[in-house]
Amino acid sequence: MTIINTSKAFVSLSEFRDLIDTFGSDITVLGFGEPGMAKSATLSALAERYGDKWRQTGDYYPEDNYRYIYIDCTNEEINDRKMNMPRHDTRSIAAYLSDEFHMADGKPLIILIDEYSKGPRMLQATWSRLMLDRIIGSARLPAGSKVFATSNHASDGIGDKIEAHSANRLMIVNVRKPNAAEFNKYAQSVGISDILRTWVMANKRCLASYLDGGQEDNEFIFNPTRSGAVSFVSPRSLSKSDIVVRKRDVMPDHLIEAALAGLVGMAAAKSMVATFALDKDITPFAQVVKDPMGTPVPENPTAQILMMVKGADQVETQDELESFMQFVNRLPSFEVQQVFFVQMVTQTRTVLLARNNKTLTKWRLDNSEFIS
Repeated sequence: MTIINTSKAFVSLSEFRDLIDTFGSDITVLGFGEPGMAKSATLSALAERYGDKWRQTGDYYPEDNYRYIYIDCTNEEINDRKMNMPRHDTRSIAAYLSDEFHMADGKPLIILIDEYSKGPRMLQATWSRLMLDRIIGSARLPAGSKVFATSNHASDGIGDKIEAHSANRLMIVNVRKPNAAEFNKYAQSVGISDILRTWVMANKRCLASYLDGGQEDNEFIFNPTRSGAVSFVSPRSLSKSDIVVRKRDVMPDHLIEAALAGLVGMAAAKSMVATFALDKDITPFAQVVKDPMGTPVPENPTAQILMMVKGADQVETQDELESFMQFVNRLPSFEVQQVFFVQMVTQTRTVLLARNNKTLTKWRLDNSEFIS
């Protein structure tokens, strides 16, 4: 039976983490979302939230507050996690757990059951007791352990099914894709290149959802009604594209375009390559700071956005910020000016600079009714 969460409410990835944090010890939260939107990254995001070092499978830090366990239901077999073995001393059968659980030290676990509704029915039954009772094999999870799961919407058309009796055990929520501003805040924090972040801000519809209205002609995004489209823009494919973007100077444009098309689709790849050409023509940050009133303002809006992204990445002092703000105020578009403002007030590195700059503060006050 295919179960669809009919709730109209969608939560953000951050709110999904809030639900797991608050309820995950007692209720398994199952988040449905589109492919590639970073649902699985919730496990490492929780580790970061709790101040732990764990980030990916294979990591093990004894000093962490939690043990982090990733279970991929599409590639899982029962024996990967537990195996029934004879105990000769008691002449009985006992469930032996994988060393990955480190159950002996009593430290609480955070377990992600990924792609839960794609797993075979037998495995779904295996995980049911873990999700309902916090028991695996015959062992109860340590106090404070949290369990959550992820999968795709049934409407995505990629094989997600869950039985009603299993679904009724869970807190099922719809998780929305991050928008361009949310993605770029994350992208800046992990060092994704400025030119790729510029492309996202100049093409915000690349992170729209097929569930939104009016996206039938959006060639960038995943759409289950478009047969054969396996490469599309998502937070996951954008992050992988950054590897190509950073090496774009070592290969001809047609190979870079082909590589990107294999990650984000041809429409996005062609658009990205066109954006890369602007990087060679814009005025460098140091020159803008030296002559903010004499520096020409590019006519191309994407080039203007690129200068705002680079400016926020490179500004280090109040003098530089004061000078660069003179250039920002010459831009004809409020939306482009806002790109610089949002980066300055959301980046950890620049928030104090922004807070103490009178010109930027005046810009915020003058535009407060328009800031989104």
